[in-house]
Amino acid sequence: MPPRFGLLIGAQFASALAANALLIVAIALLVQQGLPGCWAPLLKFGFTLSYVLLAPFVGPLADAFPKAHVMAAMNLVKVIGVLALLAGVHPVAALAIVGFGAAAYAPAKYGLVTELVGPAGLVAANAWLEITVVCAVLLGTVLGGFLISPWVVTSGWAQQTQGWARRGADLVTAAVARAVRAGERAQPRRSRQRRALPALRVAPGRAVARLQPRQPRVVA
Repeated sequence: MPPRFGLLIGAQFASALAANALLIVAIALLVQQGLPGCWAPLLKFGFTLSYVLLAPFVGPLADAFPKAHVMAAMNLVKVIGVLALLAGVHPVAALAIVGFGAAAYAPAKYGLVTELVGPAGLVAANAWLEITVVCAVLLGTVLGGFLISPWVVTSGWAQQTQGWARRGADLVTAAVARAVRAGERAQPRRSRQRRALPALRVAPGRAVARLQPRQPRVVA
């Protein structure tokens, strides 16, 4: 296997590990907020809903841009979902953001495999990906249980991390708003500006003849 395939395996493992740990943490947050138990299945529903709704679009998106760039951008979307969860956003909404990133991440991942590995090694490459996913699911569940354990919850590290997440979410929101305002300033306001017709300058004392439409000539 080429060396870049090892980087893909590492990225896939980290992404799946974080997603499964985040699911356990979100369930614990629902319990902490005193919400009914019916909210827990909605976490997985909100996560997988993007796979269904975005299915016609994520494939062309992965083909339109470099697949490594798409994967990096979708991991950034997942980070935004995690920051939203830590900042106090409803867990179902935060998992929906993470699911949006995961839905667009998957086709770029499998498309990148075909670019990194030749036809003879595709079976082995897919096997490594599936093994990585299974290990990440198991270890992610363990990591999520550790994050909601009393040893972590009662420590000051949890509150400090939540404060950092809120400040990070505020910075991201301010950066997005600033970028939108900058784009609005740079965009030409053609729709708001009407092109005025050039004014006719008439010398004093001269009359302006009214333009009449030319009559067609009839040839006998």
